[in-house]
Amino acid sequence: MHKQGIALKNELSPEFFSIFMTKEVGSFEILSIPEDTEERRNLVQYIRLQVAECGIGIDSFFGFSSYNDSSEYKSRVGGFNQGRWVTYEEGELLKKFQVEAGRERKTGLYKDEADASLAVRACTGGIVITAESKTKNGPLKRALSIGGKVLNIGNLNLKEISQLA
Repeated sequence: MHKQGIALKNELSPEFFSIFMTKEVGSFEILSIPEDTEERRNLVQYIRLQVAECGIGIDSFFGFSSYNDSSEYKSRVGGFNQGRWVTYEEGELLKKFQVEAGRERKTGLYKDEADASLAVRACTGGIVITAESKTKNGPLKRALSIGGKVLNIGNLNLKEISQLA
């Protein structure tokens, strides 16, 4: 959306839409974007502006960390006043989209972990907007194949996006 110059407040007015990002996106992926080039600095600035203008919140499931977790461990769940209860349907989908633990990436997440979290939301009433490659086989593509609502704007231009509304 940054590359397309989309202002979320104009396209998805906070008056009519509630916009959230999962904890995996908001607390892991965005925070790990290096600001080492002008393009990346502009991207981070764009994200911060969209979050502020639209009041974008973090949607996380309620849970507790384990006493076995190291002090460097970043919890995927939200505690009191941060997380919400997982519905039965979301719990079943979490199992379906569960990713294998492996080596953590620079973000602190495992491969496809953020997309798996988004896939659950896409299948339970949320609409996930992504610019991910349409050919990537992963949780979002699987969610779409079972009726999840995933809008891929990666290859659309602004004229095509406005026609979707």
